[in-house]
Amino acid sequence: MTSDEATRLAELLDKMRAAILAGNLGALAPLGRAAEQLLAEPVPMTQAEAMALREKAAQNLACLAAAGRGIRAAQRRLVEVREAVTGVMSVYDAHGHRAACAAATSLIQRL
Repeated sequence: MTSDEATRLAELLDKMRAAILAGNLGALAPLGRAAEQLLAEPVPMTQAEAMALREKAAQNLACLAAAGRGIRAAQRRLVEVREAVTGVMSVYDAHGHRAACAAATSLIQRL
């Protein structure tokens, strides 16, 4: 890969990271397509360029994985709140097994 192509790819990976950190996941699709177009044809690159690009891609992957975990945690929390409002609570027995039970009405009433 010429250094111009490596530089453009590095810039795309940086833009992807910024989008992930900003929570702008919708921006990833066009950036991904741009990266795919840039890499459509295999071209030689130096080992240093390849290692730098690999490191950036690995960082982006870690950020995406963390974002996914955060989204799943938020979804679980929303379900718990929704269940509490409707009178269903999740409880755990002595063995750590989760079970649903009806919540006491006074716990969910608000003044």
